[in-house]
Amino acid sequence: MMSYMQDDALIAAQLLTPDSIALTPAQVSQAIELAHQATTEAEQWQTYLNGLALIGLQTWLEQRSSQLKLESQFLQAGALQAGALQAGAVKSEPALSQQVSQLQISQSRLHLLTTDCLADPLVAAPQLTAAAQPDFYLLIEVLEELSEVRLRGYLPQAKFNAIQLEAQLNPPSTPDLLFLPIEAFDADPAGLLLRLRAQLTAAQLRQPAIQPAISLAPQKAPQTAINLRLWLQDRLDQVAEALSWQLLPPAALNLSGALMSGNADLLNAVLRELQSQRGVAIPTSVRAAERDLEIEDLSLKLYALTWEPAPDQWSLLLILGAQPHCGLPVGLTLRLEANQELLVEERLSDSPYLYSLVVGETDEQFCVTVTSPTGAALKLTPFGFAPLQDSAKS
Repeated sequence: MMSYMQDDALIAAQLLTPDSIALTPAQVSQAIELAHQATTEAEQWQTYLNGLALIGLQTWLEQRSSQLKLESQFLQAGALQAGALQAGAVKSEPALSQQVSQLQISQSRLHLLTTDCLADPLVAAPQLTAAAQPDFYLLIEVLEELSEVRLRGYLPQAKFNAIQLEAQLNPPSTPDLLFLPIEAFDADPAGLLLRLRAQLTAAQLRQPAIQPAISLAPQKAPQTAINLRLWLQDRLDQVAEALSWQLLPPAALNLSGALMSGNADLLNAVLRELQSQRGVAIPTSVRAAERDLEIEDLSLKLYALTWEPAPDQWSLLLILGAQPHCGLPVGLTLRLEANQELLVEERLSDSPYLYSLVVGETDEQFCVTVTSPTGAALKLTPFGFAPLQDSAKS
C-alpha cells in the first residue's frame, strides 16, 4: 500500500508559500482550451503552462495592487480567452506559447518564464529580437498537479544582457534558447511590485498639470541646479526638495573620529578616512544631506556634503553606498564633471562605498553620473553654490 504522508506534508508546506496562487477548476479549463489552439503536442503543453502562469499572475497582482493592471491579448474580463487569438496567429511567429508569455504592467513589458521543477539549476529563455525584448523576465513555477503557481523571481533585461555577454550558456543543439541560472533571478517578487508602482507614480507625475486660463504674474526661470550654499543655513531649495533630498542634523556628522553605528557609520567612515589618512580638514560648519537612488535593481544611498574651504571656493563631497541589508556590485561607477570635463571617476572594486571630493569656484557647477556594471547610467541634477540673493525666494 502506497503512503502519502510525505506528499501531504510537502503539499501543506507549498500551500503556505506567500507568493503561491491556487487556481480554480474554471481557470485550469481556460488554459486547456487555449492550449488546444496550438498545433503540436509540445507547443500545446507549453501554452498550457504559460496560460496557467498568466492567469495566476493576474490573480497575484489583483491581491497586492489594485492600481496596477495587467495587459494581455489573452486576458479578457479577468479570464483567459482562446478567442483572443487572431486568425492565422497560431502559424505565425512567435509561437503561441511565446505570445501568451508576453504582457505589460504599468510602463514595463514582461516575459513569463515557466518551470515545473526548480531543482534544475537552469531555466530556458527564448532568444528574442531587440524589438521583442522585455524590461523584465518573470520566473513562475507551475505546479500543474496541484493547480497552483508560484512567483519565484524576476530578472531585468539589463542583467539578462550581462549574463548573455559574460557566459556562453547556449548548447549548440538549441541555438534559439539561452539557459539562465536560477540564482540570477531576484527571489523577492515584491521588489518588482515596488518598481512597477514607482513607474506608475512617475507616469502620473509626468502628466501635464492644468494651467490657469490667465496669468499676469511674470514667470521665474526654473532653477537648474541644487544650491548647496543654502545647506549651510540649514535650508533646502525647491529643486532639492522636489528630488527628496533630506538635510541631516549636525549631530549626524561625527568629526571626532569615534565609531558610530547604523547608517551614520557609512557617512562617518569616509570622514575618518579623509581626516586621518588624507589630511583633509573638514570644518564643523559642514552640512550634509541624503537621498535614495534606484538604478536597475540597485537600491542606493547618496550623501552630499558641502563647506567653504576658502573665500570664493566650495567643497562637494559625495558618498555613494547601499541601502541597509544590500550591497554594491563590483564595477559601479561614480563620475563628476564640470564644464563637460571629467574631474573624477571612481569605480567600485572591494570597498563597501564610493566617494569623491572636489573643490570649485563659487560660479562652478558639478554634474554627477552613477553608472551600473551593466552600463545603465543615472545622471543627477547638477550641484551649484549660487549666491543667496539669487535663491532667497526659491
